[in-house]
Amino acid sequence: MYRKIILALSAAFVVFGLSLATGCKENTDPSETKSAEPKQSAQVHPASPAADLKAKEHTGELEKDLVTAPDFTLPDQNGKEVKLSDLIGKKIVVLEWANWDCPFVKWHYNEKTFAHLIDKYAEYDNIVWLTINSTHYASRQDNLSWAKQHNLNHSILADPSGAVGRLYGATNTPQLVIIDMQGHIAYEGSIDNAPMGKTPQDTAFVNYVDQALTELTAGKPITTPRTKPYGCTVKYSSP
Repeated sequence: MYRKIILALSAAFVVFGLSLATGCKENTDPSETKSAEPKQSAQVHPASPAADLKAKEHTGELEKDLVTAPDFTLPDQNGKEVKLSDLIGKKIVVLEWANWDCPFVKWHYNEKTFAHLIDKYAEYDNIVWLTINSTHYASRQDNLSWAKQHNLNHSILADPSGAVGRLYGATNTPQLVIIDMQGHIAYEGSIDNAPMGKTPQDTAFVNYVDQALTELTAGKPITTPRTKPYGCTVKYSSP
């Protein structure tokens, strides 16, 4: 009797142990089901715009927006037509807006600000300086007389219709634009930070055009690519 009871209990323990072992076997790899979820989500999530931007910055693929200089053709003081696209790829082009009646322009020409810069960079065969007069009442003959008065040999272009000035958004005289050899606007704004030779208090003098040309010819990024021009307003013709 006791023997039968003992045998029955033993059999029950064996069955219970087998079922327990089977249950444990089914749950021996819970890590597989847990790890499967993150693996799947990582594969389907694209990189965020911020992460993509950082990746481009890290690899140097991110470039600043470049503005292509609009093409134009204008006659110089000697009647020769000058076309900007003929210079792109060959020259760094400096555009200077001028008005012979403007006191700011007169001051710079009397001080030979532009002449000194032209002479300084004369050793570079790939730099050309073009003065543009968008004053509606100025003629090619006026430009020729100004060139003779100041012993100027560079081209002074007549833009009495103001078409080129408006194309470049010129608002002041003097106002400067530097175009790199790829035809992009590398600098635009004032010649310096000293209207009539006066710098702001406690501020060092900076000739922005000189600085930009030095950096550009050295293959360096331009420190100050844009400034606010000062001087007289451009005297455009009525629309």
